[in-house]
Amino acid sequence: MELATAIGLGVFLGALPIIPFGIALILYVHHRLHLNKLAGVAASNVCVAPFVPFLCIQVGYFMRQGRWWTDYSRHSLLNEIPLRLLEWALGSLVVGPLLGLALAVPSYFIVKAWRR
Repeated sequence: MELATAIGLGVFLGALPIIPFGIALILYVHHRLHLNKLAGVAASNVCVAPFVPFLCIQVGYFMRQGRWWTDYSRHSLLNEIPLRLLEWALGSLVVGPLLGLALAVPSYFIVKAWRR
């Protein structure tokens, strides 16, 4: 159960838009909760750019605007960085826990079956 918790929490924290402090935050939280630090950092690598951040931005944009973000251009992305960061933060609060749960549950059952 502790390994599944470490994986789920690592994925959730990895989805947050805290790029320069992500690994440090994961190590700190896992240290404070006495969870497997290596599993948390390794699981957070699922959230590398561009897939999970793009998904978080899409979900955050949908939450704010009620429609999907379809204007993908370098100019729109660079000119609207504060808006995209806000949408990434909002979307990561939905995508992070769901993705963390989607990885924690199978890892729990895999480890449980492996220990038998």
